[in-house]
Amino acid sequence: MTAIASPDLIAKLDHVLRAGSPDLRTRMLQEVAGLFLDDAYRLSEHQVSLFDDILICLTESVELRTLTTLSRSLADLHLVPRELARRLANHDDADVAAPILRKCACIPDVDLIDIAWMRAEGHLCAIAGRKAVNQELTDILLMRGDGNVLRALARNPGATSPAQALP
Repeated sequence: MTAIASPDLIAKLDHVLRAGSPDLRTRMLQEVAGLFLDDAYRLSEHQVSLFDDILICLTESVELRTLTTLSRSLADLHLVPRELARRLANHDDADVAAPILRKCACIPDVDLIDIAWMRAEGHLCAIAGRKAVNQELTDILLMRGDGNVLRALARNPGATSPAQALP
């Protein structure tokens, strides 16, 4: 963790946040995300929150490919920067949103419900593939989803079916 406190890194980060080009932001995002991923298992919630703030700033003005890679690398972690995960899950591009929507346990059901009402098939299909899908989400996916979403939901043993909700 001593690398995080490096004066050189802090100076570079400050420069990038104030005046960095998209390419420089991308490189810095990759560097900071790498530091987070290397130490994620031993960080406190406060430290994760600090990374959250920094990573959110760095994700502005980067390519979709970079955001998709970031989303994939964060999706399986136990302790994830929550606001960053929420923003990635709600991203317009389903390729960016899908890894977080499918795997990240830190996205609250209320956010998943909002996303299920507002987003398109790619987002819905990712939600249908979650480990657990509650009754309200199942109902929304059944109402809004196309054949791919319905098939993903039908194959998901963690999805609550309408019949399971009946007394």
